[in-house]
Amino acid sequence: MRLWAILVSMQTEYTLLQPAKTLAEAAATLVKRPLETQDEFDAFYSEKYCRARGIDRFAHLRVELTRCYQRAPFHGFVMGHPGVGKSTEISRLLLRVADRFQAIRLSVATEIYSGDFRLQDLLWLMIVRMIEATDSPTVIGFSGKLPSSLLEDVKTELSQRWIETLGLRAGELEGGFGLPVIAKIRFNLRLQRTEKKQEYSLPELADLVYLVNRVFEECNQVLRREMRQEWILVVEDFEKHGIATDSLRKLFVDNSSLFERLTCHLALCHSGWAGL
Repeated sequence: MRLWAILVSMQTEYTLLQPAKTLAEAAATLVKRPLETQDEFDAFYSEKYCRARGIDRFAHLRVELTRCYQRAPFHGFVMGHPGVGKSTEISRLLLRVADRFQAIRLSVATEIYSGDFRLQDLLWLMIVRMIEATDSPTVIGFSGKLPSSLLEDVKTELSQRWIETLGLRAGELEGGFGLPVIAKIRFNLRLQRTEKKQEYSLPELADLVYLVNRVFEECNQVLRREMRQEWILVVEDFEKHGIATDSLRKLFVDNSSLFERLTCHLALCHSGWAGL
């Protein structure tokens, strides 16, 4: 039997795969996280897993996702118990469609404060992550391609309704909606904020969904033009870090009509135990 070890350098976030030669290295193969890269799949993944499960549902998802390229938005919902392999299978799907789709993976567990989870937090996370990925040369290899009118409209929407909710001050927007503001929003989304307890009406949330759609369309045009790919948002880890069942029920059931209005490619991963 051949064992492999994953040696992780926290300083560089570089993962090195090599054969295990000692018991200490063999123990390092038991890493509790999903497989992500092609090298990790080559080392650890076996197609026997799919055959043991029966029908390869992700092969069907691949067909449906490929059909949506440059067409209608793809909306997928992946459900399974914690640790069953949802994120690993999503990674496998994304690797197989990498010629057409570029993924932005959002972790609800690490990027949003779980104690008071609201739909507007998730929608703003989508907005800032899409703009950050499209406008950051370190992420995608180009920058400055987004129209200034889009960034101005995001700034206007933010300043009119959402400054206090996102823990910002009006003066922080004077320089425009750029990467420093995005970094501040991402940081604040992980914090407990007393200001966010304001309830927003359905029309206000619908306006925010419209903004998500506009941002996705503009970002998608850039990616399509530069790399002939399209963005897909993958939202994961709903079951982790104590997000209340009531919050998730409001997200997926009470606000289902808002999700149907999203025109971005979207995959949601959720466990089946939350009573939804």
